[in-house]
Amino acid sequence: QEMQSVNYENKIQRLNKIIDEKDDEIRILNMDLIRTKDELFQLENKQKFQETNFNSIKISMQNEMDKLKHWLEIYENRKSAMKPHYKEALNELELKLHEQEMFYRKQIKDIDLEMKRKHYHSSFNPDDSGSSTPPTSSDYFNSNNQLRDQIQTIFRQHVDELDKCNIKYKTSLSNLKNRLHELENTTTNVEPVFNTTTY
Repeated sequence: QEMQSVNYENKIQRLNKIIDEKDDEIRILNMDLIRTKDELFQLENKQKFQETNFNSIKISMQNEMDKLKHWLEIYENRKSAMKPHYKEALNELELKLHEQEMFYRKQIKDIDLEMKRKHYHSSFNPDDSGSSTPPTSSDYFNSNNQLRDQIQTIFRQHVDELDKCNIKYKTSLSNLKNRLHELENTTTNVEPVFNTTTY
């Protein structure tokens, strides 16, 4: 009976030792669990903070995109409004060039008819003696000189008119380009302001 008592005592001691070891393991596990919960809580807070920061950055970016879209709409509207002026200046130049070309052609044709008429009269009109006087080489030379001078005069006038039209066209085109350039600068100089704060 005494042996049994000793055996029971030994078993109880072993069990107590095992229980103590398990208690230590449980305590360590509890500490790990508490630490893990703290880390999880910190991660959740960090995630919420990052989401909040992300939303504010997203809102800021959206605002800047809306501003940029607004300026682009203004730019497109103004560019569309200026296109008719550009086309009008070009059409005016083309019309002027056509008018000058027709005027030039008419003048050449009139001079040609006049020279033919003079040649015809000088060839077939009789002189004082009643005989017909054929045109001399001097007559042809003078007529050709006169024709050349008239053509050169008309051509110079034509070139002058074309130069005036060209200058007017270039000036109008330059003004339109400058206005477009100024408008482009007003859109490209708008710098987006994003919330770049890092945490």
